[in-house]
Amino acid sequence: MKSLTLLITGGIGSGKSLVSRYMEELGVPVYDSDSRTKALYEGELLSRLETALGAGLRTEDGRFDKKALARLIFSDNVNMSKMEQVVYPAVIEDFEAWKNEVSGGVSEDIGKCGGKIVAMESALALTKPAFSGIFDIVLAVRAPEELRVKRACERDGVDEAAVRERIRNQSVDVSAADYIIDNDGTPEELRAKTEAVLREIQVVLSKMNDILIF
Repeated sequence: MKSLTLLITGGIGSGKSLVSRYMEELGVPVYDSDSRTKALYEGELLSRLETALGAGLRTEDGRFDKKALARLIFSDNVNMSKMEQVVYPAVIEDFEAWKNEVSGGVSEDIGKCGGKIVAMESALALTKPAFSGIFDIVLAVRAPEELRVKRACERDGVDEAAVRERIRNQSVDVSAADYIIDNDGTPEELRAKTEAVLREIQVVLSKMNDILIF
């Protein structure tokens, strides 16, 4: 039976993490690319980055220094490219290994349509060529900029200017998405929208499996 790989994407403060949480509650395993990548940095990936970019990526106690990496790649397209060539293949490899681990235990979710869904939450994967061809369906979450700024400031404890700069640097083109959720209401409304999208995806998956069967 065919499975389906879903990308959940959106910019800072859009609500993609909340949608991912709702998906998990509804039985869809979600790969959190942020936390998984941070874990990779604490392993062999950091040494490979140092080979590509040079020393200076560790704190005094030998741990990954995120700020040092940001300084190296900020406004430096060459270093950015070197970083992406090391990090993105490692993330994809980790995602595929994770997907194989969870695929045997994925529930059939809403509607009992059959088939299995696994998802990745990522703000960047939609715009990066390295991830091309990995996802069957893209779900984008969006919200008005002022609401995104408010949410991010309250959540992260940062000032408005910093959030707006991140929004400018993290443009997400949702026009390529198969489904779009507008997160401009209450958490309850967002959950209802998530459930509705998941039902539609399950119908798509069921039809795909019917074609394979017949």
